[in-house]
Amino acid sequence: MSIANFQQLVSYVQDYSLRSDAPIPLLIGLLESDIRPLLTVWRAETSTDINIPSATKTITLPTDYVEMRAIFVDGKVAKPISIFDDKIYHNEITYYKMGNQLVFNSIGEIKVASLVYYATIPSLTSTQTSNWLLSAFPNVYLFGTLAKLYHWARDEEGKAAAQQELATALQQLTEDDKKHIRINNPIPREVTQW
Repeated sequence: MSIANFQQLVSYVQDYSLRSDAPIPLLIGLLESDIRPLLTVWRAETSTDINIPSATKTITLPTDYVEMRAIFVDGKVAKPISIFDDKIYHNEITYYKMGNQLVFNSIGEIKVASLVYYATIPSLTSTQTSNWLLSAFPNVYLFGTLAKLYHWARDEEGKAAAQQELATALQQLTEDDKKHIRINNPIPREVTQW
């Protein structure tokens, strides 16, 4: 199945559920809120370069940040440390996360942090009509929105059926990610998650 854009998704949900009275844009937004932190797959991967201020050696994470994959500083792999660890060795660049910021430490000057991270999916709206998830896995949106709609309508049987279809669609997304990881080389020394 192919769903080209936000309006077509709204139309399909209405047709599938036979409910034109449901607040479908709101339900789509609720679905996105639920799945946004879970989408750490290769299709959500992005990168950015951020200049590191010499005075603070602190940068703010991008607003679409979900989870870090790798951090390079001036071409070197940065090493994650505890906030309480102040040991640093020559030619080593360390960092720790504090809130929505990364604090770097090094002997000598550092200039640019290159972040490879998983980004949130852009929310679907009447102006932002598509994103990678809708293009590649439209069933996640369709059945996820239907599950929200049936919950809203207090239709437990419909909700259970939609959740089962959503689980299948999410499994396909997971398999796609596993296939991509098997084929492609990982980034050297991915960020350790504590």
